[in-house]
Amino acid sequence: MNRTIYSSNHRLRLRVKHDQDPENPRDWNTFGTMVCWHSRYILGDEQPGQSPDDFLLSLAEEFDPDIERRIDAYAEEMWIRLKLNSDWRSDEARLRAHAAWVESFQSEQVDAALAGNVFWLPLYLYDHGGLTMRPGPFSCPWDSGQVGLIYVTKQHADQVLPKLKGETQVEWEQRINGLLRVEVADYDQFLTGEVYGYLLESLDVERMKVDESPEDFDDEPFMWRLEDSCWGFVGDDLRTNGMLDHLESPIKDWVSQAL
Repeated sequence: MNRTIYSSNHRLRLRVKHDQDPENPRDWNTFGTMVCWHSRYILGDEQPGQSPDDFLLSLAEEFDPDIERRIDAYAEEMWIRLKLNSDWRSDEARLRAHAAWVESFQSEQVDAALAGNVFWLPLYLYDHGGLTMRPGPFSCPWDSGQVGLIYVTKQHADQVLPKLKGETQVEWEQRINGLLRVEVADYDQFLTGEVYGYLLESLDVERMKVDESPEDFDDEPFMWRLEDSCWGFVGDDLRTNGMLDHLESPIKDWVSQAL
């Protein structure tokens, strides 16, 4: 979205343009932590060298230090049972069954440790002529898939977004979920190039001839002086991306009327 908005006397204009060098919103003071795995792109805040399952296990261990010992004990016990069971035709079949059971047990243990301690949303990426991200699957399974998650611990949420007076636990968690979704939306707009800035310019009326009008110089950049500029507004709606609020009156007034 590139657009130009003129004042009523056509002597001032606000040119809204794409930000060609936008700041990554993940460099801001963010609420959640965005963790991503991708073979070609560096996405989010962290790109762990460990697998997603191992990452979640290490995160769960912060709240349940005994979790890894229980998983190891379960794995050992199940392998002994499998070896004593003569119904299995081969060691390969035993190994496959053992891996599936341990994986399922680990998933249950991790979910139990994170429940109530971590709030998170899955992150899905669509890669086809550009990147776009959202906290849910896309309709196209070939060019999209889950690439990570965004999460916040309960302890951090308590500090940054404390529960309001009279607010229920469900309502508080909905606010947490909503803020995580806002951060994903901001990052998506960064990925898709939906970041803008403005140039506030004034017409050099002293160079105009008597028989000329301001409209004659819309396409004459040398007739316009730069008065102000600002960049990094995320989203194409001037009312909601902060651009309109950033402007001062009376500029804000005539820009608002033109929207």
